[in-house]
Amino acid sequence: MSVTAVLNTFGKSLVKQSKANLTRKKKGGGDLYKSLDYEVQEFKNSFSFSFLMEDYGDFVDKGVKGV
Repeated sequence: MSVTAVLNTFGKSLVKQSKANLTRKKKGGGDLYKSLDYEVQEFKNSFSFSFLMEDYGDFVDKGVKGV
């Protein structure tokens, strides 16, 4: 299995688990839920993996509530 394939498998699993966590916390279906994604880039001598979400996702992940 190639590195790219492994990273894609990991990315799909990460997005699926993240969406499940949001749903469990009664925050599923919103803009944050819909924005969850990943990106794999392959370069000549390296790979890049990015987990994508709305900017405020970090605050939700840390449990911040309100404004």
